[in-house]
Amino acid sequence: MSDTPLISIIIPVYNSERFLKECLDSVLFQSFKDFEVIVVDDGSTDSSIQIEDEYSSDDRFSFIRQANSGQGEARNRALDIAKGRYITFLDSDDVMKPDFLERTLMEIGKEDYDIVVTNYDFINEKSEYVYTHSSVVSDYTLDGYLALTEMWYDENVHIGPWAKLYKREIFEKERFKSCYCEDSDILVRIFKENQKIRYISDSLFKYRIRNNADTWVFKPRTYEQIAVFDEMYSYAKKNYPPQMVEALEVKMISVWFHVFLQLPRDDERAKELEKRIKENRKVVLKNKRIRKKTRIACLSSYLGFGVVRFLFGFARRTG
Repeated sequence: MSDTPLISIIIPVYNSERFLKECLDSVLFQSFKDFEVIVVDDGSTDSSIQIEDEYSSDDRFSFIRQANSGQGEARNRALDIAKGRYITFLDSDDVMKPDFLERTLMEIGKEDYDIVVTNYDFINEKSEYVYTHSSVVSDYTLDGYLALTEMWYDENVHIGPWAKLYKREIFEKERFKSCYCEDSDILVRIFKENQKIRYISDSLFKYRIRNNADTWVFKPRTYEQIAVFDEMYSYAKKNYPPQMVEALEVKMISVWFHVFLQLPRDDERAKELEKRIKENRKVVLKNKRIRKKTRIACLSSYLGFGVVRFLFGFARRTG
């Protein structure tokens, strides 16, 4: 490995023994080879560390072991030592297609872009193709404000730091917060109005859908999302144009439904979210860019929140 690799690949790991080898192998199989890999094990208690050790003979790989502190802190540890001119993030259950680095690097250099975002495929736990995120067929350029707007509408630019290549200097003053939805928070802070961002319509990445039984079991930190998005909204109203605020309002009501469906029926926080949804659903329903799932949730809430729970519970059980 050169002393100054062109790309730093940051991989946080926590109890990923089922998928970690496939993830790390996808890095080894990249057509572009001038990279370093920083693997931060966030206190794994399964065999992840033993799998990581299998790659220790490759001097492009370095390993950090820490007590469980969360994905955001794991990424920050890697950012502190990253040497690459460019940064990319890979979660330990996801997969880079073989030309991900080559294609994004080639694209970012064409017009001195700040960030390159790629389309991606969803795969299941058996690594089988499920569907492709976006059906757009052409590459295009946008600024940070348009990227945020797309992200909040769940359109082509996706929430999450993965499937993107960044100039290193973007992270010189920014780090991930230690919160439940650090992915959403960091992108709001790094996407700027005057940035040049390139979207690649080809799918160069595989994002794994996990079917964990506890995905819809409420975890105490899940509710942190509400405060994080409240903070975003306060900032957006003061600093962003109205069309961006409208996009964020759509995203927020989607987050409220997501958290609501995980809370027990008798939880007072569920009642508070019902109130928020009732106060905002009419305005959100007027937005033509609202996702179908969010529209169904808003409309069914007029019949009662028990109906919302029934509909989405049935959809979850039947796949």
